[in-house]
Amino acid sequence: MDLLQNWLLTRNKFTTASDSEELSMLDLVGKTAFKTNEMIENLNGYDAKIGAKVSIIDLEQNRHLSATGDFTGSWFGITTPSYSEPGIAGVVEQSRLDVIDIKAKAITDGVKIDNKINELGIQIGDSNGVDDTSMIQTIFDNLIDGQTVVFTAPHYIVTDTITLNKNNIKIVSNGSNYYMNVIECITPNKLILKVTSYGVKIYNLQFKGDGSSYGELATVNGIEYNRGTDANIDCEVFQCSFTRLYLGIKIYGRNLKVSDNIFSECLYGISQTTVGIEEIRGIIVRNNRFHGCGYYSMLAGSLGSMCISLPNTSFGNVIQDNYADQIKGFFNGGGEKSTFSNNIILNFVTNGININDGDCVVIDGNTLIGDLSSTVGQYFFGGSGIAIANGALCRVSNNTITGVRYNSIKLSAVSKSSVSNNMIINFNIATTEPNLYDGISIDSSSPFNLISNNRVEKGLNLSLGRYGIGVFGGECVMSNNVVFPTNITKGVYVDPSILMYGDSYSDVGQKRVEYGATIPTTGRWAQGDKFIILAPMLGYPTEYTCVVAGQDGTANFAMSAQTINRVTTAQRPTGLTVHEQGLVVIDTTLGGKTITWNNMVWTDSNGTIV
Repeated sequence: MDLLQNWLLTRNKFTTASDSEELSMLDLVGKTAFKTNEMIENLNGYDAKIGAKVSIIDLEQNRHLSATGDFTGSWFGITTPSYSEPGIAGVVEQSRLDVIDIKAKAITDGVKIDNKINELGIQIGDSNGVDDTSMIQTIFDNLIDGQTVVFTAPHYIVTDTITLNKNNIKIVSNGSNYYMNVIECITPNKLILKVTSYGVKIYNLQFKGDGSSYGELATVNGIEYNRGTDANIDCEVFQCSFTRLYLGIKIYGRNLKVSDNIFSECLYGISQTTVGIEEIRGIIVRNNRFHGCGYYSMLAGSLGSMCISLPNTSFGNVIQDNYADQIKGFFNGGGEKSTFSNNIILNFVTNGININDGDCVVIDGNTLIGDLSSTVGQYFFGGSGIAIANGALCRVSNNTITGVRYNSIKLSAVSKSSVSNNMIINFNIATTEPNLYDGISIDSSSPFNLISNNRVEKGLNLSLGRYGIGVFGGECVMSNNVVFPTNITKGVYVDPSILMYGDSYSDVGQKRVEYGATIPTTGRWAQGDKFIILAPMLGYPTEYTCVVAGQDGTANFAMSAQTINRVTTAQRPTGLTVHEQGLVVIDTTLGGKTITWNNMVWTDSNGTIV
């Protein structure tokens, strides 16, 4: 019977050695509340390894669980223990003291737990100032599933990858906010931490690499989650910082929550672009701060920089409530069954949100403001505010977009989707590329879409935009859009060869003008739209105006311009209809008499048929 059993028996907590043997095997790992000089309470019903239950353990005064040394003997005797022998780099060995992972709003031997993660666990002590790789790896190798590791020194240096292969591990530091403890690697082309297990939670650590401003020249990666197969990783990264890395977090697998972190001057924040057997889904990226990622860097390695980049096959992800500024681009990759909402994306110079593939994409309530500065040459880059390709049943709504080089919203090969209630201003901003891009652009492979309740304005930017809304995909519906035509070629353009439904758009101060050989019988036409004849024949009209709105032959056009020609009677225009009513020619056969087409016959000025 060991000292712990003796002590328990003498304290009359258990009546038999059998009971105390059960307690001696307890793994007291849990959410317990320790208070100095007081009893340890609130362990009612705690289910340990062998099912033993503890009601109240009455520890005598001055027996505090706060030591950080190697325990060479039992301290459950009469006197307060002394911990004079150092452990392995300051480790509280789990085999000696099986009480870890304590969260308490209390003071434990002078260590204040004050709204920061400061837990008693397997403590990683002071750095040697040169290379801490071996020390940290040794500790990780000796962990048991479910344990907590605490980095206690302000700064650690590693020169090679640290691998964690134990499950349900919690990694924390005793720093907080901007003073979190740092793990730094400046050895080129290295990964700081590789996690090959599931259930790992990492809180309150900074991972720092070898890059410079905007992440230029960075080669070091922060964390890689990789279980090696198509598997769940079920991990979380919370309140950490990733600084001057090539890549902050790399993902292979499913179910990762990344929240309340800072990604500063990394070329890539969160990424996995490798197409393999890994199924990338269940990625939640929420309430993070991205700053200086790629931004104005023109080095070859930084041109594709992106805050978040996922494979085109990824799906079921949530990108929400993030704040990004001075970045090259925010998101690129697959978006199937994913939501992008309430993100604030400022000063981006390529794409804001670029979806390359996926059905059921929701992009809602985002603010995207491109970089309007013309002093650094950012027009070398360029992209759209929101772009979706190869999808269906998507919704782009309630977004505010301004200052993009290309289209504010672009749908390519997207059907049965809606673009609604968006506020758009200042697109096609590069003065070297006038008249190329639109506020909202629906390409010819994008049918059956709804475009409604959008406000589009080019603004006073010096470049000339193409269309406020350009629709090239058939059988779409447009309703209640308002387009201000300043600095654009045309407020709204609808390809005349396609079907369109819905009520008229409001094109403030400007009407549609098209060109062709004859009056159109297809397409949708609003009252006041004009059709100009490219090569009018002698005596025939040169321009028609739509007087009754309609589509596919139901619109009514009237001649609105002509050149009065001198013709012989034999040369008079033929095949005329009501559209040419009022056409005038001078008949030289009749001695130069002016005659007019009245919708049925030619008459002179007296109304006499001639």
